[in-house]
Amino acid sequence: MRPAGYGFFCSNRYSNQGCGRTFPVYWDDVAPRCSIHPRALLAFLRAFAIGGRPLPARRKSKLPLSVSSAYRWARRWRLNTAHIRTGLSRLRAPPPEEDTSADLHTLRHLDACFGQPPCALAAFQSRFQTPAFLH
Repeated sequence: MRPAGYGFFCSNRYSNQGCGRTFPVYWDDVAPRCSIHPRALLAFLRAFAIGGRPLPARRKSKLPLSVSSAYRWARRWRLNTAHIRTGLSRLRAPPPEEDTSADLHTLRHLDACFGQPPCALAAFQSRFQTPAFLH
């Protein structure tokens, strides 16, 4: 498995008066600073959004997560939902709200923007070149 992101140098480094900094490139098949694949994480998040609790979502998604990891991923999702929604709103208006939770609505918006790729979280990360989970 390759690292989540590589640091690339600015093309003007040393040859011209450019910024001379590096910038990260995030691959879509690896979540930064995680050992879980984005597809597996998305399965957990879907189960969490439906049930609203991390432990039943962990069991339903059949991920080899510890109890503390399930709670940590649920917390990260809740903390970064606003960041994800902001990015998605740049691409497309959110779908009409139904009597669903905010988590389900965000996942529906993610699917509306990136419905075709195998993993909507990976497509989000690849499109915006920022990890979906910053914290």
